[in-house]
Amino acid sequence: NLASRLEGLNKVFGTRIIVSERLVATMGEDSPDYRYLGHATVKGKAKDVPVYEVFGADPPEAVKLKRHTRGFFEQGVRLFLGGERVARDLVMAGRYFRAVLKVHTADTAAAYYVGRCRKPATPSREPGRSDGV
Repeated sequence: NLASRLEGLNKVFGTRIIVSERLVATMGEDSPDYRYLGHATVKGKAKDVPVYEVFGADPPEAVKLKRHTRGFFEQGVRLFLGGERVARDLVMAGRYFRAVLKVHTADTAAAYYVGRCRKPATPSREPGRSDGV
């Protein structure tokens, strides 16, 4: 099932809980305890699946910092996904993720994306866009 396929992404992002957009929709838009991580190509699905980190169970300080940096993080993800086609977007995405890390140095998902922004754009099996999860 989808949940078990997404579970493997936790190792990549250094997160505890990753869910699909469908589950996030049931949480309601007022819930501050999730953030957009990108898309994953999942076996058995025709389209990429938007994925989110649910971080409400993280330590209280991490929850506070992720809430505070959520907008910058999600803008970085959007730019990263566009940056696979436009190099300047990739540079800007890296700036957003580094800004997140200045506030929350232990944010492993932001650190993951900083590393990905430094690599040249190539077809990938890793998240932002991921194949075969």
